[in-house]
Amino acid sequence: RRRLSACAPALLCLACFSWLGTCSTLSAEDCLALGYPRNASGACSGPPARAAHYVQRSGDLLTSLSFLAELGFRILRHEENEQACPITCNGAYENPWSKTMVGTLTEDKAWALELTHNYGVSEYDTGGPQRSLVNFGVVVAEPALIAQTVGGPGYFTAPLPPVAGMQAGWQDAALASTMLVIGPDDYYYTLMAPSETDPPGLLPRFHHVSLRVGSLQRSLLFYTDLLGMQQLPDDISDNARAVGVATACLLAGRPQDYADNVMSTAVGYADKDGADLIFVLIDDGFPVTRNPNASAWGGRNAIAMPELAVRRINDILLEQQAEEEGGTRATSDARVRGGIVHPLQVLEEKVLGRLLILIVADPDGNELCLVSREVFDPLARAADDFKLVRTAAQGSLPFVAHRGNSCLI
Repeated sequence: RRRLSACAPALLCLACFSWLGTCSTLSAEDCLALGYPRNASGACSGPPARAAHYVQRSGDLLTSLSFLAELGFRILRHEENEQACPITCNGAYENPWSKTMVGTLTEDKAWALELTHNYGVSEYDTGGPQRSLVNFGVVVAEPALIAQTVGGPGYFTAPLPPVAGMQAGWQDAALASTMLVIGPDDYYYTLMAPSETDPPGLLPRFHHVSLRVGSLQRSLLFYTDLLGMQQLPDDISDNARAVGVATACLLAGRPQDYADNVMSTAVGYADKDGADLIFVLIDDGFPVTRNPNASAWGGRNAIAMPELAVRRINDILLEQQAEEEGGTRATSDARVRGGIVHPLQVLEEKVLGRLLILIVADPDGNELCLVSREVFDPLARAADDFKLVRTAAQGSLPFVAHRGNSCLI
């Protein structure tokens, strides 16, 4: 049931023809349009889609940055904006705001957190136990030791409690070694030890994001059929799903023996080594609520993908919107459901070319920012200025403030 046994056989095949996934290729015409080189057979592969970052809301930026530094992450860049973002990157607020990227490697190589702080806004409505966003899974060398480091006033740290209803033996080791930390702004972080199947690399690293969904079937269609993610095999996803389900159970405050009735699966753009971020989708049979200000605490995921993919998704959702307005669209769960939050933006970058930005929402209202990877990756890489961050740190400042087009990337 956790693997959505009734739906998985039909949905697993979506990865075979998803045109964003790592196994897809572009036609010769698409290659020419995007400027990609072609191989001897005339086919080519564009850069695969990847999870780029998640937008959080910070009521106290210095507290949030200190917390993430204790987990082992570093500041990549900081930018200030006097005007609200026209595509609500800072939420539906008219306040001046700042944006700080935090991670391990540069943004073109590793998933990061984007902390947005609206000046004058110190707290956000999290949506309570019915919310969609559950936890951020983080792999660290020693979870118990790191949890002690971040423990203190304002934070809750404890071992992730066992879930009595889980089938015996299902990822017991992963749950036993995982520490739960509730950090600033009520975001849940689960600190996980590296496993034998984890790819080698820099620690800490972001491992997964868990979302409660209203319908696992609808969500799978959205993330696989529309966004081109793949449903991940157990050897990559089991740890993430076990931790996500256990955390959702704790968050909801429900009897922990309900977990056997929870359906969960995991999707992502990960290759066989599981190097990319894992999205855990959890259907526990209870309603999912989203703050009416949809881009407030819940934030949004950013996905970097080929320009052609962004345009195709835009066309599909526009067609869906026209069908719904005309009363001709089917309401079956067998159809992809989603929506456009902000129309497609096409921005001309002087050196690198055009950057596409499309803000969409999944069936539960979780927002995603889709950006064209050909331009986004080099822009993000250039914006990560560790030299300026080090200079600011030497001056006892937690970050370096400068003006930029932070609403765009």
